[in-house]
Amino acid sequence: MKAGESWCFHAHGRWWDWMVPCGPDGYRFFLADVLDVRPTAPDRPFFELTARVLEDPDRVYPIGKSATVTFLHSGTVELFANDAPGAFFQNNNWGKIQVVAQPCDCPPPPVIKPEGDFLGRWTLLRDTLDKTRGVGFAAFLSLGACLLLLNLQQGRDLVRTVAESGAGPGQRIAFALGLLFLAIQTWIWPRMIVSSNYGRDREQWRPRRFLNWAPRLLGAAPFLLVILAIWNAPAAESWFIAALAGLGLAFFVTIIIQYDVRSNIRKVAEKRGRPIPTFPVGRLWVIASFAIAVAMMVWAVVSPVNFGWTLGSPAVVFFGVGCLIPVLAVMIQTGRAARVPTLTLLVGAAIVFGMYVDNHAVGGRYGHVREPLSPPSQISLEQAYDRWVAAQDPAPPGQPRVLVLIAAEGGASRAGYWTAEVLSALHNATSGELARRLFAISSVSGGSVGAVAYAATLQDRPNLDAVGLTESVTTFAGQDFLSPTVGGLLFPDLLQRFLPAAFLPDRAQGLEQAFERGWSKHCAEIRSSRGCASKDLISGPFTNLRPPDKGWRPLVIVNGASQETGRRILTSHIRFKASEVDADDFYDMAGREIPVSTAIHNGARFPWVSPAGTIVDCCGRTSHIVDGGYFEAAGVELLREMAPALRAIAKRKGHTLKIVFVYIGYREKVDAASEPTKAAADKRGSAFMNEVTAPLAALFSSRSAHAGHLIRELKQDVSGDPANTDPTRYVSTTEAHYEPVLLCKQEAACPRDGVTGFEPPMNWALSGCAKAYMGQAAGRTLKGEERAICQKVLRQAPRCQEAIGQALSRLAIQINGPAKKQDKAPSRVSLIPRSDPLSRRSS
Repeated sequence: MKAGESWCFHAHGRWWDWMVPCGPDGYRFFLADVLDVRPTAPDRPFFELTARVLEDPDRVYPIGKSATVTFLHSGTVELFANDAPGAFFQNNNWGKIQVVAQPCDCPPPPVIKPEGDFLGRWTLLRDTLDKTRGVGFAAFLSLGACLLLLNLQQGRDLVRTVAESGAGPGQRIAFALGLLFLAIQTWIWPRMIVSSNYGRDREQWRPRRFLNWAPRLLGAAPFLLVILAIWNAPAAESWFIAALAGLGLAFFVTIIIQYDVRSNIRKVAEKRGRPIPTFPVGRLWVIASFAIAVAMMVWAVVSPVNFGWTLGSPAVVFFGVGCLIPVLAVMIQTGRAARVPTLTLLVGAAIVFGMYVDNHAVGGRYGHVREPLSPPSQISLEQAYDRWVAAQDPAPPGQPRVLVLIAAEGGASRAGYWTAEVLSALHNATSGELARRLFAISSVSGGSVGAVAYAATLQDRPNLDAVGLTESVTTFAGQDFLSPTVGGLLFPDLLQRFLPAAFLPDRAQGLEQAFERGWSKHCAEIRSSRGCASKDLISGPFTNLRPPDKGWRPLVIVNGASQETGRRILTSHIRFKASEVDADDFYDMAGREIPVSTAIHNGARFPWVSPAGTIVDCCGRTSHIVDGGYFEAAGVELLREMAPALRAIAKRKGHTLKIVFVYIGYREKVDAASEPTKAAADKRGSAFMNEVTAPLAALFSSRSAHAGHLIRELKQDVSGDPANTDPTRYVSTTEAHYEPVLLCKQEAACPRDGVTGFEPPMNWALSGCAKAYMGQAAGRTLKGEERAICQKVLRQAPRCQEAIGQALSRLAIQINGPAKKQDKAPSRVSLIPRSDPLSRRSS
């Protein structure tokens, strides 16, 4: 060619760069772009048909499918695929392109821009959505996580754990760093997707304003949403909000000015004739992102509890989502270039592997060999009754023996902590007599945490005073059990879904190890005693909590459910007969002993947070255990079955029993059961998407209604009156006593009173404000630092505090006996105190 000549090129055909097919227009290699690996013609697509003059090798002329090129230097022209210079895999390219070239005097074709009509705008929109694949997923993950913290009750309480005055500096620093990491990931990866597909010259971007500002606004959104969530927390400290706002503002200003700063530096270098500096920010951050993801994965696998407790639940979510964004961006953009549906293949692999890969074995431990163990020696209900009787004082002539049965409702750590507060308060109100009178606790889901906390404390230190017992039970039940579980969910358990063999620990192991480490940690934190007799009690076998041969310790019966049959699965030291309790026995199914932590988890497999546990029997047959709340969330059905069986045993032995039923639950749930018409009206929703959501909504509503029905049935069993079934009211007869101890939410007061509404969340991690609120509701005297955490909420006593105090007083009289014997009492009477505003109901 001669300098100044113009040639028209037209090309067609297909060639392959390794496994990536493309035409003469080439393809965008996203991973190479973000790592700053450039082809011979930088900022042009890989494998684009390109021309250059051999005598002027530094100047290249992009051709693609069609182009008119005016050469600026004379010499021999060669055509080549725009591959990386000096690539190691030069022999991995194949295929051919046919090119027609002819000289012409026509000017270069004009750049055709989309017109302003509908078709042009539609073409521009379609092209933009195609080239920015992956940006939507990044926005969905990042903004979705932040919106959960803002809108969900559980999310707001998680934010409160780091915003309130009692939060530690370590978790606050981790929270800020995690939020910054998420914001950077939400900004930089969409920015790299745009730069890879549109080039680095922002003047050529169309639509320029959208492509320029969308990543910036996405990066600022996590800060805005999280700061708003903290602002709405009643216990948030203003300086922490200001610090996050300053960090977010500095980040937003930086991402706006960084492009102009780098451009000015390049212009100054060109003007002064100096080498143009390079800024490998993208490459360094890509390496850093994947290095952080690998480090987080290793940490979550090796030490899930330290991982979760060091960062805290919100920071775990921030880092987890931030590590997912680059993986999805690379997969989506690589699949777009290779014309491979990567996400579809990934989901398909998870489905196929899920058919035979299972890392959810009950009682399994990563890195430990599971030895076959024989099941523990259980006792019968009659043997348990005999041991209980042997520990009681002789009954006065003509007086029944008082036997206490407690049902602890489910609801994650809220249920666990509330159960711990009530058991501690009742233990202290009876001067410790509860420990002798209490026969069994039927626990469901999170209620098992509080039940085991009480039983384990009696086992470990039976002679604790009132203050020491309360501190021990509530300190263990109030530990953070969520962070290790979320860490397991977002890191090893998520990765395991796409691997063909099971070798990574699941999130269930993280939760069980949190139970074990929580007991050890509480032993170091309690100040009213010299620690624990056994720091490994919760990691030891469940048999350790069995009633001793001499003396008595209350039974804990954990209610789970079968995924296959829907029947209850009881983890208990009692082997019930079929005529006593209609349920399956866990030890019959598993045939082996389990730690106390696994026993708790057998009933507390909260939907989606914990997976269904796989039980393998001696014959290799598998079944699955799920949360006990699927069958019945209140735990009262077991008490209804045990009561007649215990009465029959007592009758054979010539004993008379008065059974005291205690139901530890949540006020709003019981209200829904006692006033179903009003509850249905309150939950009336939109018909939007009802065709899809109706089955799932009906399933969960039926589960709650079933529990409410059984509570009413228990109330009727005690009252003997079909008209006296309101589960919010107590009833007492000569043969039985029913007492609900119900936590309630704090109604929002007038803003000028300085009191805000509050509802303890159903979560596996509780803020100090939530724990202080439940402690005050149970009548516990709060410490100064507890009250200081949540002044806006605690300034006014919970509306149910008086009713709870009266319930505990009535139970103390039932368990210890009245101070003065009445001359005459009716055989059946329902007592409704007029001073209790929460017990009033109109006819």
